[in-house]
Amino acid sequence: MILDRFFNKAYDHAVLEKIKFLSQISLFKNIRRKDLLYILENLYEKKYLKNEVLFNEGDIGRALFIIYSGNIGLYKKNGDQNILFSEVKAGDFIGEMALLEEMPRSLSAICLEDSFVFLLYKTNIENMINSKPKIAARINYNLAKILSSRLRNTLRSNEK
Repeated sequence: MILDRFFNKAYDHAVLEKIKFLSQISLFKNIRRKDLLYILENLYEKKYLKNEVLFNEGDIGRALFIIYSGNIGLYKKNGDQNILFSEVKAGDFIGEMALLEEMPRSLSAICLEDSFVFLLYKTNIENMINSKPKIAARINYNLAKILSSRLRNTLRSNEK
């Protein structure tokens, strides 16, 4: 309790709101608040305007994108057209495969409205493995669970 009060007084409201937001992201499940501060310090913050491209299908993935505010459309190329595949909103993240390997992106991501995102680069995770291995292990464990769940859901939907 005393540590919580000190933590709340030591950081401004905007930082505390971002930490609270990160605590609700499945990738950061079961990570202590002080460790979320460390993660926040290793994220890049970027504002994108409506219709701005975060990445294109075929680009090499080097970062995961966490949507803090806004709405992002994920598009798949079909000939000369981009077909809307799905939408992601605040609290979602995309590009998680980039944390594991630098491979071409399977979709394009374009802002459907002005959006604010956090970027977590593969190099930051690699640095965390050396400097904060417990945090990196928790993120990688959560990522493995998320990818496993997504794979299972894909297999189920293909069975129908």
